Amino acid sequence: MVRDDPLVFVMRDAFTGRPILTVYHEADGDWQYLTDGEAMAENAQLVHQSHVYDLDVSLSGLDSMPPGTRAVRQDQGSPWVISEDLD
Repeated sequence: MVRDDPLVFVMRDAFTGRPILTVYHEADGDWQYLTDGEAMAENAQLVHQSHVYDLDVSLSGLDSMPPGTRAVRQDQGSPWVISEDLD
């Protein structure tokens, strides 16, 4: 069975060591993985979700988040807190 590996938005600085602290599973099904850097289009890139999981294994535990939710944490060692995305 081939695993689904969608393209997702991720902040470029995640690939230089900055931790991902916020994850959005948008209502339309898109995923965003944000660091504490400024979230702007020119600071982001599209990659396969598996590449994001390679950065931090805890991110793969969020793959069951339903659309319209977000997960946040204080730092890389903190637990994820999942809530409805009201923005």
